Amino acid sequence: MDEETSENTANQINFEKILGITGGVAYNINEIIGSGIFLTPGNVWRLTQSPGITLIFWIVGGLFSFLGSSVYALLSEMLPDGAGELLYLDETFPRPKRIIAQIFSHAMILVMRPASIVADSYVTSQYILFAIRGESGDYLDPKGYFSKDFIDQRTFPVQVGSYGDAMLQVLFAYEGWNNVNYLTDELIKPKLVAMSNNYSVRIAFILYVLTNIAYITVVNPEDAVVRDDPSRIIAINFGNALIGETGKRLISILIAISSCGAVAAMIYSGSRIIVYGARKELIACQKFYELDERFNTPKNALLFQLAYCIILTIFFPTIWNIFLFFITTSLYLTILYHGISAISLVILQKNFPTIVSFFKAAILCASFLILIILMAIVTFFPLPATEDRKLHYIPYVISWSAIILGGIIPYLYGKFGNRLR
Repeated sequence: MDEETSENTANQINFEKILGITGGVAYNINEIIGSGIFLTPGNVWRLTQSPGITLIFWIVGGLFSFLGSSVYALLSEMLPDGAGELLYLDETFPRPKRIIAQIFSHAMILVMRPASIVADSYVTSQYILFAIRGESGDYLDPKGYFSKDFIDQRTFPVQVGSYGDAMLQVLFAYEGWNNVNYLTDELIKPKLVAMSNNYSVRIAFILYVLTNIAYITVVNPEDAVVRDDPSRIIAINFGNALIGETGKRLISILIAISSCGAVAAMIYSGSRIIVYGARKELIACQKFYELDERFNTPKNALLFQLAYCIILTIFFPTIWNIFLFFITTSLYLTILYHGISAISLVILQKNFPTIVSFFKAAILCASFLILIILMAIVTFFPLPATEDRKLHYIPYVISWSAIILGGIIPYLYGKFGNRLR
């Protein structure tokens, strides 16, 4: 960019600093809770075949999230301005040609964030219809979330693939603890990132453990593992056991509201990610950093995000499990980038020795990376009941394809960008 363009950019990006600790925690909790507290517990129970192991998985997921939030809290203290991993990776790996940050930007904008938005949007629409129309399940299952083509409706023989898939779903339920890291431009004080992440993980941990204890105590184990009927997920059975048909409708409404809240939080932070990527020239289209003059909102980024998610929703093959497919694709990439961010903490520590010691940074990084490496390995073991094992690997193929494309797109734009302009 020339000097004049850079100056205009600086003037255009001026979000109002309005978020305090309450707003920060609320944004994180909105994304964390989502549909996970309702849809995931039954799946985890079915995959592990043990209430005790199920609770252990939720505790391990909380530990993973706590370690991650600690890493990101320290990174936010070192680099308080920016949009989460985009800034951390850009500062840590400036060479060769900022490629790591560019890869992450494209993966986040084209795969990670829209996949999560589509998954929770799908759940929202499902349970709005269920709350209105009741037991008829055809409209809830166009070969979607409850599809038998992806996995069997009952329990699996306990194998590595079962545990890996269960842990992946637990981590999806906890995901969102770093949402405020993308909104630092709108926080009253930068240190609120650490406080928001810390409090939100604690709240989510308590909610998830207590909710699972309630499910285990109230719901019949046979009912908890049923998957082929959308009216019989564990949360719906819980409501039915408490107050009958009214309970089922109320839980459906809660699922829709909670999922919609997660979508809103992801759309909000996702637009900021696009704006930051465009502002720092990590993505090709510089138009995305423009704000609406009247409302001071990133209208171009929001419109792009809307159009892209609509395309994914319309053209996604309905022979696959929509919810699990999108969350697996999104979360696998997210976990990989959490690992790279943890490495960034150790590398950046030498520049900020007063914020964190090398020993503390190394311990946090090592602990976090061990969990990530284990997850990366076990997710490649397919579920034993999968009818077509090739389907199990498709989300991972898409994830690695996004990484490769994230490196190719900046190269092509750098080579031919002047001609296009």
